[in-house]
Amino acid sequence: LRRYFCFVGVCWLLLVSLFCDADQIETSPSSAIRSVLDMIEWIGISDGEFIMGSTEEHIENFYQESKLRSSMLERPSFEAETPQHKVYLSAYQISRHEITNAQYRVFINQTKRPKPRGYKGEDIWANSILNVDNQPVVGVTWFDAYAFA
Repeated sequence: LRRYFCFVGVCWLLLVSLFCDADQIETSPSSAIRSVLDMIEWIGISDGEFIMGSTEEHIENFYQESKLRSSMLERPSFEAETPQHKVYLSAYQISRHEITNAQYRVFINQTKRPKPRGYKGEDIWANSILNVDNQPVVGVTWFDAYAFA
C-alpha cells in the first residue's frame, strides 16, 4: 500500500509539472529531486559493528548446497568470504522500500545522469519487463545510488 501511495505521489508530481504554468512552480533540479526524496520513507540505521564473512563450516555447507542445485560455482567463490572479521559502519539512512523506476527517472531527468545500464552496457529501460514505473530500479551503479541519496 505504501508503494502505491509513493507511486501515486510521483505520478501526481509529474502531472502537476506538466500542466502548471512554469511561473507557478519551482523548476530548479534540486526542487524536483527534493520532492521525490521527501516522498520516500527513510529509516535510520545506527552505527555499530557486525561480523562480516563466513566460517569454514559455512563455506563447506554453501558449497555442498550449490552442488545439489547444479551450480557452476567453485569452492574458491565461497572462500572469498573468509576470514570472518568485525566491520564498523557509521550511522546511515536507507529507504524502507526499493527505489522505483518512476522515482529514479525523475532524478536522471533532472540531473542528466545516464539511464541504468546492464552489465554489458545495454539500456535496461529498453526492456519492457524492466521499465515498469512501480518496480524497483535495477542497473544503478554505486556512484549513481550515492548521487541519488
